[in-house]
Amino acid sequence: MLAALLVLTQLAGAQGPQSPSPAQGAQTPSPAQGAQSPSPAQGAQSPSPAQERKARALAWEGNQLYDKGQFAEAEVLFRQALEQSQSMTEGMFNLGNTTYRQDRFQEAAAQYGQVAAKTELPAKERAEAFYNQGNAFFEGQDYRKASEAYKQSLRLKPGDENAKHNLSLAQAMLKKQEQEQQDQQNQDQNKDQQDQQQQQDQQKQDQQDQNQENQDQQNPQNPEQDQQAENPQQDPQERNMSPEELERILEALEQDEKDVQKKVNAQKVKGVRGESEKDW
Repeated sequence: MLAALLVLTQLAGAQGPQSPSPAQGAQTPSPAQGAQSPSPAQGAQSPSPAQERKARALAWEGNQLYDKGQFAEAEVLFRQALEQSQSMTEGMFNLGNTTYRQDRFQEAAAQYGQVAAKTELPAKERAEAFYNQGNAFFEGQDYRKASEAYKQSLRLKPGDENAKHNLSLAQAMLKKQEQEQQDQQNQDQNKDQQDQQQQQDQQKQDQQDQNQENQDQQNPQNPEQDQQAENPQQDPQERNMSPEELERILEALEQDEKDVQKKVNAQKVKGVRGESEKDW
């Protein structure tokens, strides 16, 4: 399981971020605490004292809504706070949290990245920004970037057990993801090869059919050849007999039968004479 998301509950110069329990939610700062805001980033316009006060008040209201689970409403207030003070670390950090809670992980990672890039912040706060950025990348299934963010967090805060745990988990998920991608790539490649082979076989069969059709057109069979093909055992002489030839054959057969009958009768007569000459 991924270790908990961190919520920045104090402005820079106070106690720093804490990891809330799921039941309690984030502890929100009071505008009356008087914590000092961080120095503005290079090139950013410094807010007036009135803008600072308004920004802190908006951020405080945003934290109240965040604790109630009203993340979209809290996002509006954090954005308004940042309009008053662009360099407000708490506003950047918790704006990342509201987009994270709304499953807009790329936006959340970008917000945490802005906080982590502020080198004037204490190492602990930057480490926690990298940590949350790692969680955002992890939930977006970008395990490579998640691993890099956790490593950055550990460089700034080496003893963070949650970051170590999440880094190990992200690396395992990255390995699994790469293996699945490789398996899918192999499967797609095999399918492409099979499709190509089937296409080649079909083309070969189509060519054979075309060649046979061309050959049949060049060498058509006559009706007599078709009849011979249908009756291969038929005597060709019998097919071409005239009525006169057929009559002569029948007469010859009748004569043969007569000759045979004469021989049989002659044998019978001889046999009878032999028996009459016996001496009883």
